[in-house]
Parts: sequence; C-alpha cells; structure tokens
Amino acid sequence: MKQFLCSFAVLCLAGTGLAQTVYGTAEVVYGKHRGPNGEWQHVGGFEIPIVIEKITARDVSQPVPPKKTGLFDYLVPQDTIIYNNDRGSNYFYTPEMASALDDVFIISAGNNQKWRTLTLGVNTLRNSGTVMLRLRTWQNFTAGRGAGVSAFDLELWDYGIGINTSQFPSPGAYKFTLPLYSDNRINMRVPANQCYFAQQWREYHVLGEGTFLEGEMSPIFSGDGEPLIGTSQDLFWFDYNPAPNGIYDETEQDWFNGTPNEANFLLTAAIGQSGTLETIRPVTYQWFRGQHVGGNVGSLHFSDDNRLQGNKGIVINQNEAPIQLVTEGFASTNVINSMSFNLESMATSVGLQQTVELFNFVSGQYVLLDTRNAPTTDTTISVNVPSNPGQYVESGTNVVRAQVTYKAIGPTSISNWGCRVDMGTWDIIKP
Repeated sequence: MKQFLCSFAVLCLAGTGLAQTVYGTAEVVYGKHRGPNGEWQHVGGFEIPIVIEKITARDVSQPVPPKKTGLFDYLVPQDTIIYNNDRGSNYFYTPEMASALDDVFIISAGNNQKWRTLTLGVNTLRNSGTVMLRLRTWQNFTAGRGAGVSAFDLELWDYGIGINTSQFPSPGAYKFTLPLYSDNRINMRVPANQCYFAQQWREYHVLGEGTFLEGEMSPIFSGDGEPLIGTSQDLFWFDYNPAPNGIYDETEQDWFNGTPNEANFLLTAAIGQSGTLETIRPVTYQWFRGQHVGGNVGSLHFSDDNRLQGNKGIVINQNEAPIQLVTEGFASTNVINSMSFNLESMATSVGLQQTVELFNFVSGQYVLLDTRNAPTTDTTISVNVPSNPGQYVESGTNVVRAQVTYKAIGPTSISNWGCRVDMGTWDIIKP
C-alpha cells in the first residue's frame, strides 16, 4: 500500500489474549435486505446483543508475536464457519480510515443461508456516546467506470447498527461479535460465493448518513496469511479520494504491501446448522425464591423494556440464592439440533452474581451454563447448550425449563436488591 502509507500511519495489533469481555447491546437502527424474490425488505428499531473483546496494539516495526487462534466460544458446536480471517497474530489498522470495503469469497456451504454470527474489529478513540456502524454488501464488481462512480452493483443489504461506545472499556482495539440470529427480523442471506463487504464508521444518524469518523473509528485487518476459511484477494477499497463519501470506485483500490500485512478485514462469519429456527417464549414463571414487584409472563417475551421485576426473598440457608426465577415454555418437538437461551436482564445493585441454568430432563437436574457478575444496566446474553440439546426438552410434553438466580457475592449498594428481566426466550434449530 504505497501511496496510502505515505499519508497515514499504520499500526499493527497483536492478539495477546483477552483482557476483558463485555456483553452489551447494539441497536439495529434501520436495515434493508433483499428477500428471496429480489425485493427489498425493511426492518429496524430493535436491539441485538454484542460481545466485545479487547485486543492489544503494537507498532508495525516491532517483531510479530507468537500466533494465537481466535476465540469462538460464542458459537454453538453445530455452527458452520463460512469465512474466517481471524489469525490473532497480526491485527493492524490505519487510524484515519473510517470507511473501507473488502472482497470476501465464502465457502459454498453458506450459499443463501442466514447469517448467524458476524465478528469484526475496530480501533476506537471513543468510549462515550453512540456511533453508527453501517454495513453494506454488494454482489458484483464492474471495472472501467473510473473515479467518483461506484464499481459495485446489486446491493444485498444495508444495515445501520447503533453502538454505544461506552461499552468499550477504554480507547483502543477490539473485536466484537453480532449474534444476528438473536432477532428473527434480521434475514440477511449469505450470497453465493463472492461478495464485497463494506464497513463504515459514522456519527449516529437514523438514515445512516452521519459524518464519517475519520481519526476516531477504524476497521481492523488481519494479516499473516490468507483467510483460514474462504479466500480474499490481497487488496481493498479505502473510500478516501478526495474524502470518504460511501462510494467505492475502482481508483480507490489499494493494499498493505503484502506479507505479513495482507489487506483483508478481520472478519469471521458463521451460519447455523441447516434446519428451521424456532423461538420459544415462556408460558409460565415462578419466583422459587424472591418477591414479585411487577410485570408478568409477557414481559419475558420481547426486548421492549416491559420487565418482569423481583426483589430478594427469604432463603432457608445462606448458600441459597435469594432470587431464583424459573420459567417454562413448550417446543414443537424434542428432536432438535441445537438450543440456546437468550436473557436480557439487569440487577438493581452492584455486588451480585447472576447464573443461568437449563433443566436436563434425562438427568433430572439443572445444568449451570453461565455465571457472571450481574450487570446493573440492561445486558443481553445468549447461552448455548454444548451437547445433547434434545435432553433439555421433556419427552412427551416438549416442556423446556430455565432458572436464573441472583445472590450477593460482595457489598451491595442497597439492602432490598432485586432483578429486572426484559426477555427470557429459547432458540432451537429443528431438522
């Protein structure tokens, strides 16, 4: 990348392990994607989870550290990774680049499937206020149009994702995952083989047309070789001459001088195992321990700020959690490929621990699947059953059961603390 390197400093990032993982939310401000008939389908105005992982920066002149593989603990075992360029050994970015496009060649297993998870990277100088990540993807490239004219045709989707940058603990480099499967309204389909994938970091705007955040937010690339799954040419389009405008023309093509800095986005994409997605919403709930404050079973159905509320109750012994919320729903079948439980919740005090357990009807016991410090702001997580998901659906009745608990593990800010649960649903994949 000769001319571009003359204008901008280029830094590299070394994957030296996770210093911190943050589970937060992002807002699908607007979105449009082409449906099976080729017509645009529009969505927007809802939240999805986001998983943010800290990575560490180094100067490009420093030695490349030992290679590390990426972490995929947010994927269920049945997921199929259709593109993976996350080597973890040579992350780099250009500070002034707020908008760029990369070619992505996806393995054929993904053709026309729904995206499940999407992992990207960003270097940010912001950690307050909301910005917009605009994701746009085209099917075709056409040469010969010259400067100022888009070289890309047949747009497949255009989504504006609002991200509150206070979820980034400090300025720096991060990779983050968007579990797109968390809301059925997102129906972005994987294109057949090659597509052209653009990231635009912009000021928040409901139509996605905010000012480009040059010098503040930058996409991250991953070098040290070709993508591990799928392929990509060693080039990208940088949307800069004379200034970012969201149009990627053929004169804006560049690269990072080859090995070890192959010019390909840090990008991992996965689809779920083939089958039918079913979302199970609870039909009953019980405060096994705890006191009801407000809300009803319908409060658990959607992420809509209509919350089921409870405060701590009386326990028989000190080892018990003073809040134990049990919910049940019904699946249409107990023959399933995968199961996950989606929880959006918050606690009213610091110093609490939150656990999520799902009931295994074969063993007759709850299985602990997630333990964490209870968040004090609305936070969404998706917990996956690691194996034998059919055992978590009762034979004959098709009942599914979950338990969420809270207990103090340190000083609390109020004595009569409680929890507020905005959503608690199951997702299953049926053959």
